[in-house]
Amino acid sequence: MTAYTPFQWPTLYTREIGPHDDLQSYQQIFHQWDKICDEKLAQVPCNSIFCRGKARTIFDTLWAIQHFMPHARKTFTPAEIQQHKCYAVFDGKGKMQGLGILKEKADAIFIDTLTTSPENIALSSSDKKVSGVGRLLMKRIVHDLIQKKTKKPIHLVPTKISISFYKKLGFQGDPMKECLFVTADTFQELYDRSSNKLPPSPPAKVTLSKLILLWYNLWNTFW
Repeated sequence: MTAYTPFQWPTLYTREIGPHDDLQSYQQIFHQWDKICDEKLAQVPCNSIFCRGKARTIFDTLWAIQHFMPHARKTFTPAEIQQHKCYAVFDGKGKMQGLGILKEKADAIFIDTLTTSPENIALSSSDKKVSGVGRLLMKRIVHDLIQKKTKKPIHLVPTKISISFYKKLGFQGDPMKECLFVTADTFQELYDRSSNKLPPSPPAKVTLSKLILLWYNLWNTFW
């Protein structure tokens, strides 16, 4: 029911969601995400096909997240969730920051949804956001497929703004003509590319015992 990855970013972790979880609480999150998308879309000065640049990217990203919400709501029901694999990303405070939904088909593992919270779509440089959500979700998905020794490829249909993200991870194909894909023999490479750059370790604390040991070693060395 509840599974945690053997890896996690410094402030994020993934969790598999199953039929025994409180699905209603996730429905409430999706409702909240919908409202956030509406509020942010109303603030983006991009209401025509002539909109370009950063405003267009923000508009398209929020639109894509909101577009996935009906599918997420349908999936997070007792009958449907058993037909899917669902993963959520949480921060250290237990707040959901991302969602991944996939379904195993006869010839492939199809990723239906891979999205971050709309709260992470910054409208200005001063907005706070959580980064690395998509990579962590992909890392968890591939990790589980490797553990299961899955031989089926991963397929997905990207949005226009997500094509470069998947291409950097190693997905192949022409998104204008077909879905993007990676074959099972390249899962390990995909797993490695999904890794996040962790910050350097904090400097070690200097304690009194360490100072005494250092002084003792120096004394024996020079005297």
